[in-house]
Amino acid sequence: MRLWLWDAGNYHGVTNDEDRALECAEHWMRAGDIARVELAILTTSFQRLSAEHIRTGTGWTGHRTAGNVTWTPLGVRPLTPRVPASRMTSERFGAPAGPRYGQAA
Repeated sequence: MRLWLWDAGNYHGVTNDEDRALECAEHWMRAGDIARVELAILTTSFQRLSAEHIRTGTGWTGHRTAGNVTWTPLGVRPLTPRVPASRMTSERFGAPAGPRYGQAA
């Protein structure tokens, strides 16, 4: 069974409709809050007699600013400057590497 999990601030819930999950999250969000709506699959186990939600990673992250909510797909990060990883001096100023493959004669 496919379900939509939503979290907004201290509130969270489960629904079977993506649009309804987005609406619920928006309703409980305050200014500056971040919400998450994610598709989950309900699985049951007859060995343990229990059920659990397995998150799929598909969904939305919402940000409320100035009364408006902006939804971004999960896994997409806002554009931020990248800081290059530090490298050793020999890597930056070393001699160029030779060819990776042997050349035919």
